[in-house]
Amino acid sequence: MRVLFGSYPDLLAGKGGLQTQVFRTAAELRKQGSTVHILGVDDVLDTYDVYHHFSIVPAGFDTFHLGKSVANRVVLSPVYNISNQSLFRRVVRTLSGYTPSDPLGFRKQTAMVSEATRLVFLGELEQQKVL
Repeated sequence: MRVLFGSYPDLLAGKGGLQTQVFRTAAELRKQGSTVHILGVDDVLDTYDVYHHFSIVPAGFDTFHLGKSVANRVVLSPVYNISNQSLFRRVVRTLSGYTPSDPLGFRKQTAMVSEATRLVFLGELEQQKVL
């Protein structure tokens, strides 16, 4: 199986958290014989069986659509984190996805959720917050 992973543009800016999840998941899939490329890491962009997008932050909207354009199926892991609700993080995430027609990025988030072939939640609480 050919798999492409993607997320928000600054996924590689720091270590840990979601970056760890993406790299470990890629390693496990490779062990099972899949070909896995990660947007922003691998300079290869081909056609894929699956594009897996991690996170629904509005800043990742363009990356989501790039991955979607080269894959047969799209899996979305929203990675909605309750701790992201601090005022500072809300402001940063809002500004990173801001457009005049969608000031809070909700349309982008809703579009990603509705355009995915499959949603994978970390748990029930995340599912309740996203849906």
